Amino acid sequence: MLKCIMLAKWFNFSDPGLEEALLDRISFRRFVGLSFTDTTPDETTFVRLRARLGEANNHYKLFDGVVKHLEKQGYLVREGTMVDATIIEQSTGGKREDGSSTRYEDASFTKKHGVTHHGYKGHIACDLSGSAA
Repeated sequence: MLKCIMLAKWFNFSDPGLEEALLDRISFRRFVGLSFTDTTPDETTFVRLRARLGEANNHYKLFDGVVKHLEKQGYLVREGTMVDATIIEQSTGGKREDGSSTRYEDASFTKKHGVTHHGYKGHIACDLSGSAA
């Protein structure tokens, strides 16, 4: 659970945003130790954990300790870098009389939240200042 809270801090996620990210990103699930079949913690779980850490006055000690440990291992921890992938939908097209297709040939199919989309993927990464990372 502490790894979940660290992701929320590093990527500036709200509790609902953290839940959504864990449902959506394989790398985040792997980082926190969740398999594909494990139940994802809900936002209420994160709220309660954060409250308990705050009550015990341990949250700063834990975060600082983890960051120092990572730095000793040679990792660079930066907050606020986020990658957004947007799907630009295109028509799947249809058949012409001559048998050719009107489908955009360079577009592809992908799934997002279990829904199939046809189109293009647009990606961007930026930091807290809004600059491309």
